[in-house]
Amino acid sequence: MAPLAATREQSIADSVASTAALRTAFPDIDFKTAVIEPTVNMAFDVKVRSLCAPHPTTKQEKLPPATRVKHEVLIGEMLNYLASDKDDWAEKAEMAFWAARECLVEGAHCEVLEGFDAIYLKRGHGEVGKVLGGLREVLRLRGKGGCGCHGG
Repeated sequence: MAPLAATREQSIADSVASTAALRTAFPDIDFKTAVIEPTVNMAFDVKVRSLCAPHPTTKQEKLPPATRVKHEVLIGEMLNYLASDKDDWAEKAEMAFWAARECLVEGAHCEVLEGFDAIYLKRGHGEVGKVLGGLREVLRLRGKGGCGCHGG
């Protein structure tokens, strides 16, 4: 995934371009629809617009800063566990996943939670453990250059 650009559309286009080798390595996965678009949309929902803005031009964050930071830290922990070689990576990654989701539930951030669920739970991926296992496989291949993502 590419860093967020000024617009959703540009962020999606940048991410599609930056994942060309990964998409070639896994041609049966529609990365744009299944991964890139929901991830970019959730990122913009979290950081750009207000959950209950009184006017459409109001540009407040959907999540309070403390909740946003907590969520980002938990997702970062989940990704670190997925990249880990320790035996308990699956249990810890799933715990961080559910904690990240719970911080959205606690604050009743329905739109952001809906985006989170669309990425991880509602696309017919199966159980969370299987979703995280698939993500781990892709991350490990990418990190080793196994899919050609890093010129390897």
